[in-house]
Amino acid sequence: MRRKQTGPELKLFELDTLKYVTSDNVKDSIQYIGIYPERMSSADVTFARKSGLLDSASGKFHLSSVALHYILNVISYREYAFLMLSKQWIKTTNIGNCPPVYNEPLLTYLLSEIQSRGYIAKSSFTQDMDKSLASKYAPIILSNLDSLRYIRGLLLASELVILDGENYIINPLATAIVNDLITNAKRISPPSEETEYESYWNTMSHGVFDIITQENKSIYTAFFPNLLRSL
Repeated sequence: MRRKQTGPELKLFELDTLKYVTSDNVKDSIQYIGIYPERMSSADVTFARKSGLLDSASGKFHLSSVALHYILNVISYREYAFLMLSKQWIKTTNIGNCPPVYNEPLLTYLLSEIQSRGYIAKSSFTQDMDKSLASKYAPIILSNLDSLRYIRGLLLASELVILDGENYIINPLATAIVNDLITNAKRISPPSEETEYESYWNTMSHGVFDIITQENKSIYTAFFPNLLRSL
């Protein structure tokens, strides 16, 4: 069991760390919410909420806007993976009585690291990124070593990153969108007191939608053609 940290620590994302986000798990969660909400365990609710699939604002469980877009085939699983990744943050928590500090978006940090290095070996991806984060944010420690293993599947599902043999590389077909994401990362707004926590994750807004404008819209629709259909 991990010793409880009493000082500031880095948390890398809001995804559930008891169940991987996969297309099958997402579909199963949507089925539970849509058909058997009363049968959902606390673990089921946590996964659904952190995966952006649950809307409980009314006090009852309903499918979120993100879940409906996915299950109705408005967006693909690849686009869902990208949307969820674009909302993850490297944040500092456990700062006394102060609220969390959102340092930077996790996705653009990872893409920038892979791009600048040329590749990162699959076998050492988690360890390499842990070391990189520890170096940048020292002396603040990571809240969960090896936590980035939960991100790798979504990175590959988004196809922004692909496997070249045993190495993770930027997908050559995604160069334009990766460059735009990295350039405009500071325009992504984190959750705030004005933003209901659940609605940050379960709506077709925030994350990458903070970046897209008329000027760069074509870059995103070229790689994710359905992402803006609801806007």
